[in-house]
Amino acid sequence: VGGYIVWGRYSGVNYQLVLYLASRILVGCIKLAREKGIPPFSWKGLTFTKTYPWAAAGIWGTVMMLFEEYPEMLHPSLTRSMNEIYRYASFGSGKPMESDKR
Repeated sequence: VGGYIVWGRYSGVNYQLVLYLASRILVGCIKLAREKGIPPFSWKGLTFTKTYPWAAAGIWGTVMMLFEEYPEMLHPSLTRSMNEIYRYASFGSGKPMESDKR
């Protein structure tokens, strides 16, 4: 109830806090599953240094797929950033790259 009262009203700051907390809770649940011996999280070969590159690649791949196929599903600020990085030649010049002229 307290979370609803304090954080229930939408604002950019509240939204960022909720997203941050969701990611930290997910990591905490994975750590708890490992501690409780729940496979595959408990497998000895799955260390942070071995799994992080795969997790990062999966997350980045998902963002790229959504950006290319369903950009309206991404937060507008992320879409703007992705457009700057991947669609415009001079990072802010406002001119589309040749490959983007479809």
